[in-house]
Amino acid sequence: VQPDTGELISQFVSILCISIMSSLCGIKTYRARYKYLSYTRWLVKALYLLSWAFTSSSMILTSTNNDNQISCFLSIMTCDLFYSGTKLTIYCWLIEKVWAISTAHQTRWNTLSYKIHCLLLTPYIAIFSLMVSYHRSDITETGECIIGFGAIASVPLLVYDFLFNLYMTILFVKKLTKTDKDIVISQKVSRLQEVAQRTLFASVVCLFVSFANIMALIALDGRERGVICLTCCTVDVTINVITIHWV
Repeated sequence: VQPDTGELISQFVSILCISIMSSLCGIKTYRARYKYLSYTRWLVKALYLLSWAFTSSSMILTSTNNDNQISCFLSIMTCDLFYSGTKLTIYCWLIEKVWAISTAHQTRWNTLSYKIHCLLLTPYIAIFSLMVSYHRSDITETGECIIGFGAIASVPLLVYDFLFNLYMTILFVKKLTKTDKDIVISQKVSRLQEVAQRTLFASVVCLFVSFANIMALIALDGRERGVICLTCCTVDVTINVITIHWV
């Protein structure tokens, strides 16, 4: 069976996204001294790896999941594992940035806000369990692969992702407001302000891209053709990688 237009577009998007991420990863790792890398840079590299694994898997699965229950099942499991992994890595990166621009003079685990933010990650364990338990992977009569999540999993995921990114965005806005007031007193905060501004932009991008992606799935009653779902998620993770690379 020849691939339809949607499958061809999906393959082109996947190849383009893989090329972009491979290039960005090459730029970041060129002459990198891994022994001296900070925790933040390891998070960025983990994001590259998980995003590349997701897009590569998606490209293979979108070309094989029609009339193939195993491939269809692996498509949703790829979302469960790699896509969720990219989201968790971004959450950790945002928490690290909040600590860096606010209380970096204290160690992480001596900072109350850092502990609280790490504690805020724990609900994602329950959401991940719901995603694994209530995923959908069906083959229609026409042979198309349909994947998605039940409302019991997709709605908590949407709410958690939106609230977490919104909370991070508010923290960066507050820090920028405080920095603007202090800038008259000291110009040493200019670098701190630049980091906060860039991270704020990244937080807003993650907020809107993820919200649009998950909201589209909910609007379709948690059932989306595998090709469309994986392509949207591929674009989602690629935009996040580009944004965090810029930061």
